[in-house]
Amino acid sequence: MPRIQLLATGGTIASQGTDKGLVPLTGAEGILDFMPSLKDRAAIKAKDVFMLDSSNIQPEEWQQLARAVLEAAESAEGIVITHG
Repeated sequence: MPRIQLLATGGTIASQGTDKGLVPLTGAEGILDFMPSLKDRAAIKAKDVFMLDSSNIQPEEWQQLARAVLEAAESAEGIVITHG
């Protein structure tokens, strides 16, 4: 079974409606819950890297994400980054 690392970063895909508008609230495990059949096709590890709206991501977060990808690449055959 393929080993996949899911890295969640917030964005629209993770957003939920609040009294302040859309806010990224759904973490990596919650995103996986939307697609339960994936767990039968791959060994998926889920990790929240950060939970930000894309307009709030700065170079520091891109560096943080790059480090998370580098770490995940040591043991995963594939890496999926959710955002947008």
